[in-house]
Amino acid sequence: MIVKFDTQKSNINLSVKTPRSESTVKTSASAPSDIPRSAVKLASAAGLPAADKLSASIISFARFFSLPLKPQVLADIRRQVFLQPAPLAQSAAQPVSQTAAAPNNSSANASLANQSAAEKIRETLSLSATAAESKGTELTAKGLETYADAVNPDSRRQDGERQRRERNKNEQDDKSLSKSGEITAQDVKEKAFEYMEHNPLLEILNRLPAKNGQRWIVLPFDFTDGDKEYFVSMRVLLEEDHAKRRKVHFMVLDIVISDESRKIFIFKLANEKPERLFVYHSPELPQKEHRKVKQELAKQFDMPTERVFIKTSEESFPFESGFGEDRPSIDEAV
Repeated sequence: MIVKFDTQKSNINLSVKTPRSESTVKTSASAPSDIPRSAVKLASAAGLPAADKLSASIISFARFFSLPLKPQVLADIRRQVFLQPAPLAQSAAQPVSQTAAAPNNSSANASLANQSAAEKIRETLSLSATAAESKGTELTAKGLETYADAVNPDSRRQDGERQRRERNKNEQDDKSLSKSGEITAQDVKEKAFEYMEHNPLLEILNRLPAKNGQRWIVLPFDFTDGDKEYFVSMRVLLEEDHAKRRKVHFMVLDIVISDESRKIFIFKLANEKPERLFVYHSPELPQKEHRKVKQELAKQFDMPTERVFIKTSEESFPFESGFGEDRPSIDEAV
């Protein structure tokens, strides 16, 4: 049974969706060289266009959530992405060849920047739509937008920039840190609960388990510290142990700062303690700083330095896209 949500705060409607009939999607064109061949083959086999990064993202996310690679399921996820009215999401459908024909370098650079931004928007939407599908739901266009904002802290940063001049002092104070100057676990809890209070759809989705029995939950919270704003998405993967107790298996802290820098911390936990930590910096952390950062993090989380890894990735969601696929063999890889 597929449940469909509408995200009006006072009116969350649930309806049963008619079961899908299987169909395929025609593929054409050759894939760009930066898309892995395995993803191209899987996309083609599943009936998705193999020539763009969106198909690769959908395949990766479907595998992360253990979804069957059925053509109609994947095509429906892709369809939801393009139903969004955002101008960038629509413009992203333009092929690179059109942007390459720009009359001058500045126009070409602007077009490529817009295309890159659009690809990131579509990646967020595809992750959100796939997560909803894994929970047996399909979101309305507004619901998908709401979920995507919770999943991707950079979406909220961009919204914040547009609304900053309209924000009054009281609202700004509400996002400030505690008087001690540090954000506490209680602060995180209160801010996450406040976010869900205003976005009840997120609370519902967090309560729903995936079809594979895992529970992927999203806890967004934002705060200010001095002249900087921090936008955080805590994404947690819960799994049941032999005693049917839910335990945190992986935790992601995705932090975007108002200066557009981004830090992603991926914790692999064992017995509720960090066992390994993978860190992604954007812009990329200079090699000479790796050792110092690893030592600081190892000390902070009481773990050996050799279990802290500084990684690089162009993906907005390295855990759910690339890291998630390699999860069964990652211990051997490192």
